[in-house]
Amino acid sequence: MVRPGQKRVPYRRVYRVAGGLLQTHDIRFNIRGLRATQDFNYEFEMHGINCDIAPEINTVFLVAPPELQFVSSSTIKELASYRSPAVRKYVTPCVASALLDEN
Repeated sequence: MVRPGQKRVPYRRVYRVAGGLLQTHDIRFNIRGLRATQDFNYEFEMHGINCDIAPEINTVFLVAPPELQFVSSSTIKELASYRSPAVRKYVTPCVASALLDEN
């Protein structure tokens, strides 16, 4: 669901991260989204471990805009389970369509 929203970004590939995937594909940047301090604490810890495992991979943290900072994926999934059109306020159109079609 990320790919359709990123069509304007040249020279990019989107992967779902799994153990060793970044090194296997010679990826140099791991982009992580942050919404709140809990996300930062977890991601900062993972960054430290990743630096030990693969110091050549850089982690980039992107902070969510204020209107999305305190919305969890489980809340979005619950909205989608009720087929609520409010889902569209929190995700891109392609993600909203996929979520609402799945439920």
